[in-house]
Amino acid sequence: MESKKKIAIIGAGPGGLAAAMLLAHDGYDVHVYEAKPHVGGRNARLTLEDVYHFDIGPTFFLYKPLLDEVFAKVNRKLDDKVTLIPLDPLYQLIFKHKKIYPSSNPSVMREEISRVFPGNERGYDQYLKEEGKRFSAISKVLKLPFTKISDYLHPDVVTGLPYLDPFRSLYQRLQRFFKDEELIYAMAFQAKYLGMSPWQCPSAFSILSYMEHAYGLFHVKGGLNALAQAMKEEAESFGATFHFNARVNQLEIENQRVTSIIVNEQKIDVDGAILNGDFATSIQELVDEKHRPSWNNKKLSKKNYSCSTFMLYLGLDTQYEHLHHHNLIFSEDYRSNVLDMTERLVLTPDASFYVHNPVKLDPSIAPVGHSALYVLVPVPNTLADIDWNVLKEDYTQRVLQFLEERAGCKDITKHIQAMKVITPFDWRDDFGVYLGATFNMAHSFDQLLYFRAHNRFNDIPNLYLVGGGTHPGSGLPTIYQSALISTQLLKDDLK
Repeated sequence: MESKKKIAIIGAGPGGLAAAMLLAHDGYDVHVYEAKPHVGGRNARLTLEDVYHFDIGPTFFLYKPLLDEVFAKVNRKLDDKVTLIPLDPLYQLIFKHKKIYPSSNPSVMREEISRVFPGNERGYDQYLKEEGKRFSAISKVLKLPFTKISDYLHPDVVTGLPYLDPFRSLYQRLQRFFKDEELIYAMAFQAKYLGMSPWQCPSAFSILSYMEHAYGLFHVKGGLNALAQAMKEEAESFGATFHFNARVNQLEIENQRVTSIIVNEQKIDVDGAILNGDFATSIQELVDEKHRPSWNNKKLSKKNYSCSTFMLYLGLDTQYEHLHHHNLIFSEDYRSNVLDMTERLVLTPDASFYVHNPVKLDPSIAPVGHSALYVLVPVPNTLADIDWNVLKEDYTQRVLQFLEERAGCKDITKHIQAMKVITPFDWRDDFGVYLGATFNMAHSFDQLLYFRAHNRFNDIPNLYLVGGGTHPGSGLPTIYQSALISTQLLKDDLK
């Protein structure tokens, strides 16, 4: 390059960090502006009392090959930067009258199905066979940019279209393979990564459970936040500069191009910008509405958004040996529970919930004999008529009761040494998450591919998007894919 193009990356979340690595390696003058004093966004570390360590957001590290690809693009190996511990079983799934321990080892999983859901073994074999073909076809579609409607004519889309099966839900898809309702739930709960119900979620997302069963899950030593730190270090090694406590106030637009950004009231000229923030919130805060007719405030408000989450982070002076690394406890009426959080917008008395217990594999998370439990309860987003300022304390006690009565955490309140609570209001107000919808814009077909916010922003061609609000969607693997797509578009445009 004759002269280095200056690129501002707004936000040091997973997508912004991947973009910083890729662009800095290719010789761009990369500056990452992060409002907080650390990297990671919702992929950052939370520490309580200096000794209990948690991931704030994502705890599932699935489909490792995608992050391997990001590192390979800069001639690095992910395994050289972090310690990865494979999980087997993948997780513990707790229903009212049974427990199941899924595995990414097909023979072990077949035995587990035979033990808990006899008669479904052949369906599992067929599931692996058909979903493998489906994953191969759909993953190629998700790698395309979809910045123009003609992308639907790409050969990979034409080939993959039959596999998208747009008129069937995830639940209906899985009924083809499995007869037992709870086994279907065991293969469908991954819809929670999208904040959706299996009865609403497009059938194409059956590839999420397939990715877990085919490629496994991993714990990252120190927590998934270690990925963010590793990516920051790689980006810096290629010359990227990180600016912390650096809140971007505005993008200045001239002739529908970003010409400069305002950071802590200071103007900085740029050749292009990458926005890595909650899309609906950040685009409204940073770009004057007159510059974004395709995504004006009215259009944003009319989109459908995912559910939210109620979070407890508990530092305990004990360990619960019966808990696995990942634990999902299902409501007795799971379908009613997901309808409550996604459509009726009310709280379920016996809500499903998730418990992360990393100390079992990673002693660095808490002092000897102690543990750091992460508890997530999917709840409605802030469109619901729920005042979390009033309900916060009562619901905290309810969730602690869930842990004691349904997860077997005896006398848990007596063991709490530190606790933090995050409500949907906190996601909205402290983390800038639109409507507190932690899984972003819903992933219905009318909000996917070309119909999601484009990686090259529709109205401003030198503004690029990464993160869960743009194509391909929410979840760490797809966020990393968004960085691969957006940086390639930028390099093609700003040669």
